[in-house]
Parts: sequence; C-alpha cells; structure tokens
Amino acid sequence: GGSTGGSLSGICLNPALQGNLALVAAPIRIPSDGTSTSLLSATLKAGTSAQSLQPITNQNCTGDGVIFKITAGSGVLIDVSDPANTSTSQLCAGTDNTGVAKVKLRANSTGTTTTVTASFTDNAGLYNGLALTSDPVNVAEPKLGNLVVAPSPNYEKLMGVKSSGFRESQTVSFLLRDAAGDPYPEGLTVTFEHESKGGSFLGDTATWKQVGGVNVSPLTATATGTTDASGKVSVTLRSGTVSSIVFVKALATAGGVTNSITVSDIAIVGAKTSGANISLDCGFPGPDVVPGWSYTSGSKSLYRKDCTDDVKIGCSAYFGDRFNNIIAIPTVTTIASEAGNAQIPGSTAPSPTDTDAAAAKGWIVLGKSVNYVFVTGYGLPVDVAPDTALSEPSRANIAAGLPATMNPRDRISSVIVAVSGEEGFVDGSNNCPQDGVYNAPGTANCTLGEKFIDIGEPFVDVDDNNTRSSGEYYIDSNSNGQWDGPNGSWDENTTVWTSTKLWYTGLPLTATAKAYSNKQTKTSPAIGTTPGGFAYAILMEQNSTSNFFAEFGDNFLGPLPVGTPYTAQDQESTGATFTWGPGNIDLSVVNPYGVNVTRMFCPKNPARSPVPETPLISECTSSCSAVDSNNRCYPVTFMSDFATVREVTFQIKTGAGAGTAYLGAGASAGYPVCSNGQTLDQVSISASTSATPIGICVRQTKTEACGSRTCGTVPTDNCNQARLGETCGSCTAPQTCVSGTCQ
Repeated sequence: GGSTGGSLSGICLNPALQGNLALVAAPIRIPSDGTSTSLLSATLKAGTSAQSLQPITNQNCTGDGVIFKITAGSGVLIDVSDPANTSTSQLCAGTDNTGVAKVKLRANSTGTTTTVTASFTDNAGLYNGLALTSDPVNVAEPKLGNLVVAPSPNYEKLMGVKSSGFRESQTVSFLLRDAAGDPYPEGLTVTFEHESKGGSFLGDTATWKQVGGVNVSPLTATATGTTDASGKVSVTLRSGTVSSIVFVKALATAGGVTNSITVSDIAIVGAKTSGANISLDCGFPGPDVVPGWSYTSGSKSLYRKDCTDDVKIGCSAYFGDRFNNIIAIPTVTTIASEAGNAQIPGSTAPSPTDTDAAAAKGWIVLGKSVNYVFVTGYGLPVDVAPDTALSEPSRANIAAGLPATMNPRDRISSVIVAVSGEEGFVDGSNNCPQDGVYNAPGTANCTLGEKFIDIGEPFVDVDDNNTRSSGEYYIDSNSNGQWDGPNGSWDENTTVWTSTKLWYTGLPLTATAKAYSNKQTKTSPAIGTTPGGFAYAILMEQNSTSNFFAEFGDNFLGPLPVGTPYTAQDQESTGATFTWGPGNIDLSVVNPYGVNVTRMFCPKNPARSPVPETPLISECTSSCSAVDSNNRCYPVTFMSDFATVREVTFQIKTGAGAGTAYLGAGASAGYPVCSNGQTLDQVSISASTSATPIGICVRQTKTEACGSRTCGTVPTDNCNQARLGETCGSCTAPQTCVSGTCQ
C-alpha cells in the first residue's frame, strides 16, 4: 500500500504497524551569538517490526510532515529549503528520499541551552494513525568565558620591519573559553584590532577601523577570525616601516558577555642594515689617539699605559635600516684594523635579552656593537710615502726601528666594520615614487632609477687611495677569490661597511717646539725695555693674569695626543712672583688629529676598473641625495690640512711683587712612556723663542714707567694694553693698540 502524501515501500497496512522518529543535532554546541546554526535532522521510519523499519520518504507538510518544536530555551527554527520561512516555536519540514526531515536552529544570544523535539502524526490515516515523538535534543549555547593567549609555540616577540627579510609577518593565536572553562564552540567570530605603526596591519590585506566612514585616529587595523573546534582563533600581523612596540587585541561577544585580551609585547624593529645608516666611532675607554710609536720593537708597539696596562681602543659601530630604525636583532659584525689586533667577533648569537653579553661579542644590540683594537704587542701603522698632492710634510729619520721617511700618515691606522645588509638608497630621488622600496631604472615613473650608494667589498685602505691595493686586507663577500669593487647595480643582499681612523703618535720632537707671546704672529716682539735694559714681550700688573703660547709636535710631524701634560715656569725672576697654570688646548679651534679626515659621497668611482676615476672634494657632498649623478654615488675619504703641531695656551698669574722675569726655555710637554718596558720615564721637550727669551715686566700700577715709556696713558704707546683691559684711542677688543694703530 501507499499514499500520495508519502510512501512506505513493501509494507501493507495493518494494525501492527509501528514506527520510529530519531532526532539529532550537529553540532550540539554552537556559539551564543545570534547567528551560528545547528542542523536538526529527524529520521522517520515505519514497519511491522523493529527489525523491518524503513524510511517514510517524501512526506511533505501538505500532508503530514515532521514538526520541530522548541520546548526549552530559545532560538529560531529555519526551513533549509526556504530560509525565509522561520519560527521561534515550531516548524514543519518534509522528509526527503531517505526519510529525513531537516531544519536549522539559529542560536540565541542569551547563553542558554535550547531543547528541541520532533513529532509526526498520521492525521490522514495513511499509516494506521501512526503517531511518533522523538527524544529531545539539547543544543548548548554557552556564555563566553575568558580569552587567553594560546600556549607555545605561538608568536615571537621580535619582528623585523617591512623589507627587512626577518619575520615580517607572523601568526598570533588566542584561546576562547566558555563560562565553565571548556573550549568555546567552533564558529564564534572574533574581532582583532592593532594600532598601525608605519603601515603595519592585520590579515592578508589592510582594513582600517572606521567611524562614519572615516578612519579613526590613531590609524587602527582590523580583521576577523572564527574559533575552531578547540576554541582557537588566529590572525596574521604584518610589520610596517616603523620600529615600535605593538599590540594585537582580540575581542568577542557571546551569551551576552563581551571579553577581550591584548598581546602587547611584540617589538617590530630594524633588522637589516642599510649602507646609508652605518657609522664607526673609536675612542674608549681612552682616546682614539695613543702614543703607539713611543716605544716599539720591530714592527710592533710595546706602549703600555703606566708601564702596567696593555692598551686597547674601543670602537662602537652604529647600525640602522633604510627607514632610519636602529638594528635591534643580534647580528654579527666584523671589525678589521691596519694596526693593532681587532677583536674577533662572537661565533654564536647571544640571548636577545642578554645585551651585555651580546655587545661584548661584537654583536649588534639596539643598534650598536662594541669591538676593540688591541695596541700593545701588535703591529704598527704601515709606512706610506708622503702625499705630495696633499702637501703632506715629511722628515728624514736615521733612528732604528722607525720609517726612513716620517710623515703624518705613518701615524694613521684605518679601521673598518662590516655587516650583512643592503646598499643604501635615496627613496624618492630622481622623481621616483617615495614608497620605501628601491626603484630600479625603467620601473614605472622612474626612468633613471633611485640614487644608491654603490660600494664594493670591504677592505682596509692602508695607502688611503680609496681603492684596494695589492696586499690590503679585504672581505670576500661573494667567495669568488678576488676583491670586487662597486658593480653599478643596487645590491639588496650584500656586505655593507664603513671606516674610520686611529692615530699612533710618536715621541715629542724638540725641532717642532716653539713659544711666543703674540698669538696672531706667533712671535714675541719686544714691547718695551726696563730702565735696566730688560726687553719684555709681556706687560702685567701685580695680582693679574695673562697668557702666552707654545706649540709642540711629535717626530712624525703631527700633534701630540690629547691628554699630554704641558707645563711652564720662569727661568729667572727679580722681584716678581708667578703662579703657572697648566697648558690648555682649544680643540674647537685646533684639529686634535693633525689632519682633517672627511668621508663624503662623490659622483666618481676611485675603484673603477681598469681606469680609476679621481673625485674632487668640491664635487662631493655629505649626502648621496645631493650628489650630481644619474643614480649612483661612491663613498670617498679625503684628507687635508695637515697640522704638524698643537698650540697650547698657558696662563700666568702674578703675585704681590713687582719686577721682571723671563721664560728662558719656555714651556715643556711630555708624557710617561716605558723606555725599556719596565721603567716609567718622563719624555719631554722644551719650547722657547730661540735665542731671545720671553721677557715679562710686572709693574705696580698701570701708569708706572716701564723703560723709556709711560704705559697705559698715551694712545701711541707701544705697551700691550689689551692685557690691562683698556681701549687704545678708538680701538676696541679684541683689537689692541700697537705703535699707535689698532691691530
């Protein structure tokens, strides 16, 4: 038998007909978010015995369908074939060709469990009045509990900025729990927020939080994700161009409860050194000028501070990326020096949190690495010929163990530091897009390509010619067995480097010493004579102060190192008393190294092969962006303005006595060296005005007669009135009256 409302194949109608209605829900736990759904499936069967039950197929609601009813809790029943057909209480669904009727239950947002039953009643009498009701099913819709950061392995706390090649993106994961502490059901939507730093964002494409169609300030990236079966949800964080501590916030609402959690310990940092942002500064714990030539053995310096301590010079290198962020991931650096012995870098990466250990191994920590050049017991600067083009002074030498020709550049040692990175470029130059990436020639709107710093493999420039000469140390970055100069192309992955100089001074040289009273002329002209025939160049009063000057240099025709003690004293005096202050150096005026060393960017390549180019300092600038070239610039080191001596100012203080004095030998300069490696000797030289000493006249009053003149009252007098704090006619300081004229 059968009916138009449904069918039961092979079963004849009889009073013994029995049936079964089984209801299941999948899943049985859904988020209480008002949108998630669970599929309710009721299977309708009938037969003459439990063993012979068969599906009642194609039973529709026109006849007698299956009724789904919410008996506890709340939710919305949805017709799967017609989603617009919904009910908050009960809904009919027909069976398909397998005898299954289906509806969906849409979750409530109150965090309560929903109970549903299914029933079938043969009102039409097609199945002997069969009436069936399923067992109830419970669909759990729990309230939201807490959100926690997913356990390791999860996110890393250190990321590199955009284009650094170091962890530019990573996944951050969270776990959601229900109120009972169990994993929250699969499918809950979680919203993520992140305050953008330099364009950092969440997800695969940037989406910004808006209010009224306008991006909020500060700019905030948003993304969404859904929980999986374990309650886990993840989002991808992508770095921008700015180094910063950033946060990722996860927020969710379910069952009327809103909770959130924020990860705020992720640092986005500079991670790839740009050739435009690397520098090297040597000079701690002492200066970068040491008397390394003062005591030698063969080709090695035996200079020891105070005869007890070996000498080393600390060198700090500083590193930044293309966006001017400091490099803040442990990165190995290499240092090499012409003289001395440069520290070997650490071979293993230290802990990112152990910054002291990292710095001690020469690794970059927060944009800085520390290395040392050891002086005592190691090699001296290489002997180089005087550079006549630079008018470099020189002198012949016959002393053993020293160069035959001594010149200031024999005191100079080149030092380099190198690190893996990229060649620097000028973003937006040559009218190219300023977009944070290098634009090569021929790219859109960038015909010439952006300017970049074209630099060859690192080398120690012993002869100061800005290209590698035979025998000079170099780093073979590409392992091809030869030194390679600038290649004309921007290199994204290469070894970048920079250089500086150290100075090894020699012993004080008497021939360089000179003392004088007139700073401008560097002479000691007599400005008066006492009645007793004493010629003087300095006129003072009792209990006053004045200055005189002296110059000192070393045997390489360069200044003595900063810190050299300078002393002065009167050789003979009559009546006058003096207190001599130590010599002082004005380093803002006097070059402390004896030569100007300037690193600039030039349009010509001194390492060009086979014919080097000769850059002129006049066509070079301190910035690659200002170089007049198509798209390349070259770093070049220039030397100029050699100074063989350093000027020292001595202060003289007079006491209560009046009279005369002269300096005679003048002033001395010297510093302790170990002449034999064990004994501390004071090596000094003296400065004077050759055969004529510097005379000093100390008078009781400024109108006292000094010699044949009355000083301090007549505009035409020839006394040095500036030392008395007076004007001379119409002269005003710093001019003084000399022989009636302002000078």
